[in-house]
Amino acid sequence: MSGRRKHARFVVSSNDGVLQVARDVSVIWTDGEPVAISSAPATVGDSLRIETIVDGVIAQFAVRVEESRPIVVAGAIRHRIRMTRVDPNGRTSNGRAPETTNAMEEGPTVPERSLQGQPARLSRDNHVRVLNCSDAACLLETAHPVAVNTVAGLQVWFDGHVFDDVVRVIRCELMVESDNLYRVAVELLAVTPAYAGSLRCLVRQEISYLEGGFDDLGYE
Repeated sequence: MSGRRKHARFVVSSNDGVLQVARDVSVIWTDGEPVAISSAPATVGDSLRIETIVDGVIAQFAVRVEESRPIVVAGAIRHRIRMTRVDPNGRTSNGRAPETTNAMEEGPTVPERSLQGQPARLSRDNHVRVLNCSDAACLLETAHPVAVNTVAGLQVWFDGHVFDDVVRVIRCELMVESDNLYRVAVELLAVTPAYAGSLRCLVRQEISYLEGGFDDLGYE
């Protein structure tokens, strides 16, 4: 793995974060509920967020996956993901309060007509715990598997401040000692300079402060 031997790393204790995994979809409406046509399936019960452009403004709202099934579109396999909107109290548009729904912020009211066949982004926030970092990669722990080569946004809280960066998943393994925890290795992508507030900038500062005090264990 990139960063396993050539890059110094340090252990990060009790630092939580979010790995935001997004995909491009097309959104339509059926009986007043959003339906996404996607190249990848979704898990029933998942809390997701839809973002799309309406009249030049980004509109976003929370949804819960009710159904995901494969369909054929123009000779290719796609997935029809039927969802219900979720309000800040965790209630779906049919009035139910699902036990497993994590309510997201309520998005603006969007005219349904403007979303017919609209390009959109469907995203999921995976809560993670950062185990260790180098200036090239991080090892995360999460309850949800993430596919290798997935490009995602990573936000991490350190001492009350939020740091973010773009990462690519290079390994995802189920922990032997746990049935529902995964260790996800990600590499930091240099899509922008290491600006103040980026995770790369923070890690490089920490490494310079902790000279000789790194944990030199691998990412296993």
